[in-house]
Amino acid sequence: MDKQQHRILIADDEPLFRNTTAELLRDEGYECICVEDANDAIGVLQEHSFDLILSDLNMPGNLKLELLKEGRTKYSHIPMIVITGVPSIPSAIESVRLGIADYLLKPVKFEELLAAIKRAIRHPAAEIAQAAQADVPISPADLRSRYPEIIGESQPMIELLDIVDRVAASNTNVLITGESGTGKEVIAKAIH
Repeated sequence: MDKQQHRILIADDEPLFRNTTAELLRDEGYECICVEDANDAIGVLQEHSFDLILSDLNMPGNLKLELLKEGRTKYSHIPMIVITGVPSIPSAIESVRLGIADYLLKPVKFEELLAAIKRAIRHPAAEIAQAAQADVPISPADLRSRYPEIIGESQPMIELLDIVDRVAASNTNVLITGESGTGKEVIAKAIH
């Protein structure tokens, strides 16, 4: 499928980012529809088909990640890229659990965003979501045996191993960062 046929929904409450990104993507041959909040995005998703959703996290109507949750529940076939200027450990972990294609931080270089978009469109979102939302829970002992090189017994480490296990089947790299030795500050971030 030629990139001119790809339609992207951009949901962001910052007009400068939303409009500039849309124009740059249009110059690359993508069709873009822009909305300024999660409620509008959900409404547009009900009326039109898209090949990708590019969504801010901190915008009206998305205080509890409603757009992410709705997108992954009703539109799991559409890849979603999250982009935020206010990253947080809980939002990153929840994004990975929901099977997003990428989690990017503002300001993002356009080349990085374009590469993430091309990757997300190439790889089916349903495959990523399915890997991230496996129904069969794995016991902490099984997780530790699958990842013996990761040391830790605390609940945050078990949750981290669960996330790693869920994204392992997708074509996603996982970067684990945190304060060394504490196990308190842990984040799984999809990067490429």
